[in-house]
Amino acid sequence: MLAANLFPGGILQLYDVVQNGYWHARSPAFREQPLINWIEWARMPGDLIFLLVGVVPLVVASVKVFIATTPAPSKYQRAFSAEQQATG
Repeated sequence: MLAANLFPGGILQLYDVVQNGYWHARSPAFREQPLINWIEWARMPGDLIFLLVGVVPLVVASVKVFIATTPAPSKYQRAFSAEQQATG
């Protein structure tokens, strides 16, 4: 991730800092350059793979564990619920 995503844009931004100053490298004028824009779009396939293979399974597993560890209502909670429905 570091080599493909952050390194190319970081090198260009460092070069811009040396040439024009920090203020320019952080400005929209730097971000709107065609090469920088292309680098940002070129990151998308790797980011999508990371999202689909890494994050989505982690969320699914977390939800499954949460559902599996949620305790069933006790007999007292069921009795209280039945009383509320009968009176209510």
